[in-house]
Amino acid sequence: MSYVYTNGCFDGLHRGHEELLAYCRRLAGPDEDGGFLVIGLNTDEWMRRNKRDPFIDFYTRMHALQEYGKVWPIEVEGDIPRHLRNLLVLAQKDNVYLVKGMDYKPYKIRGASIEGVTLVRVPLLKDQHGNKLSSSG
Repeated sequence: MSYVYTNGCFDGLHRGHEELLAYCRRLAGPDEDGGFLVIGLNTDEWMRRNKRDPFIDFYTRMHALQEYGKVWPIEVEGDIPRHLRNLLVLAQKDNVYLVKGMDYKPYKIRGASIEGVTLVRVPLLKDQHGNKLSSSG
């Protein structure tokens, strides 16, 4: 039984996202065995403040992600550490895995330094032309 957390915008779910989420699901293990995957999903408001206007609205993105795990909204930057701390409580002090793609620098990943959180960075996939598919894209 593992508790796993990943987060992002997932605006235009592509193969890189799908592989990252499938990895997270495998790491968490089956629900019936107590595996627990939480996906922190940036709200439309968060995206407008910090990135750009979303191509796909929050509820459509949330619905697409629910097959992988539980979806918790990210409205402000403090939500990521709060989500991780909530998972640590649920895990009863067991380890919580924070999974991000290799396109993120470890020192820039929010929550990675929280005690009890283990950062797992997943290699990026390449498309048919050899270009890396970003997990953040």
